[in-house]
Amino acid sequence: MIMESLVAAMCLTFHMKKEKSFCFDTETTNIDANIADLVGMSFSWKAGEGYYVPCPADRKETEKILKHFDKLFNDTSKVWIGQNIKYDLLVLKWLCLVTTPT
Repeated sequence: MIMESLVAAMCLTFHMKKEKSFCFDTETTNIDANIADLVGMSFSWKAGEGYYVPCPADRKETEKILKHFDKLFNDTSKVWIGQNIKYDLLVLKWLCLVTTPT
């Protein structure tokens, strides 16, 4: 399911707070996480069900969306599962979203 609005992203984070673990992936503009722009994020915690949050090209608009995910990404009780999670977390760190050690 594509979460195309800020309200939809906020609702997604509300439901994610209840979960202990997530599958997570980023879509970016570059294979180098140090210079990549975020295009979108995908999440899943239930087999056969997934959510995609597109990020606008305008960085300020993307930051408005990302601020709703801040507490989730910095919650050390959550388990984040990903194919290339170090890359994904580094992208988020450059966006000042992840502040806990990776």
